[in-house]
Amino acid sequence: MKINNVMTSAIAALTLGLGTSAMANTLQDPQEQEFQEMQQQAEAPLSDAAITAQVQSALMSIDGGMNVTVETSEGVVTLSGSVTSDEQSAALERATRSVQGVQDVRNDLEIES
Repeated sequence: MKINNVMTSAIAALTLGLGTSAMANTLQDPQEQEFQEMQQQAEAPLSDAAITAQVQSALMSIDGGMNVTVETSEGVVTLSGSVTSDEQSAALERATRSVQGVQDVRNDLEIES
């Protein structure tokens, strides 16, 4: 009977230990969990609306950028409107290409004469 109690206690302790160990593996550090969520978001493709907003934001800091219309379809950004020079057009296109998620740029900007 005494051996039976010892055996039962040992099995209970082993089961409890394994259960706690398994549970500890499923719990994550909150910072680690946040990092994994951010990483998943970074890997997810951006929507066309998000790309458009980021391009518009990038163009605001460039001379003439506020006069540009930005449209995005499947990651392809179309720039339209009027600018004063080829250099300005090129700068706006470069800034657009630097935005994450942009697959290609269609530069329909017209140079004012």
